Amino acid sequence: MFAIAHVANAAPESHASTTRKRSPWALAERTHVTFELEAGILALPNAAISVANRGGETPFGAIGRGDATVHLGTHILYRAGNAWAIGAHGYFAPAPTRDDSYQVNEGKVRREHARSYLSLGFEARYYPLTTRYFEVFLSAAASGIVIADRFTQLGLTPVPTILGKPDVTVRTEGLGLGGGLGVLYRPTTNWNVGLLLRVESWFLPAPSSDPRAEASCTAIGDCRTMAGTNIAMMLGLNAGYRIR
Repeated sequence: MFAIAHVANAAPESHASTTRKRSPWALAERTHVTFELEAGILALPNAAISVANRGGETPFGAIGRGDATVHLGTHILYRAGNAWAIGAHGYFAPAPTRDDSYQVNEGKVRREHARSYLSLGFEARYYPLTTRYFEVFLSAAASGIVIADRFTQLGLTPVPTILGKPDVTVRTEGLGLGGGLGVLYRPTTNWNVGLLLRVESWFLPAPSSDPRAEASCTAIGDCRTMAGTNIAMMLGLNAGYRIR
């Protein structure tokens, strides 16, 4: 009888333990992969696309004295526990700033200039604070940066593309290193939304003493417009989905 009573008394505790294990919030802390989509503003405070065009183009108007534009990105993160996550990210600028008064050869040739950005790299996140609904994380990232300066000649008579195109692209490749801070809100087990702030240093090839002598310049003097070390700042909203 004592054994039967002992088993009967243990049953509720076993049921409670099973309930805890099946809690949907406990599932969120297990090993999982998160896919995140991000949209925000990319600002380069010291890198205007031209002297006449400062502040860039965003839905909120010009920002600062450099270039600023909308950026879209994605993150894929593997998280084995509460504290750490590692993964990859990529982002690009779908609507780069444009300057239709860019001139070369002392104003003899009138061009439109636009500059777009692409970044692909790895990142790690550390979560110092995790609650049922909110998480705060610190991130570090290393990225490959590709900057495309596109120059389009204006005022030309349209011709078949077989005879040539009115635009040319000058590319610059470099390395980006930086870190960030993020806050995530988790309304359900699988979904989260958040706000991310990142600051990066972009290391690009040093400028030449004679820009026209650079191999990347075109025959009429269209050259890359970013060189050396530059600061990039990104503020974005993101939405993520977790898969066990």
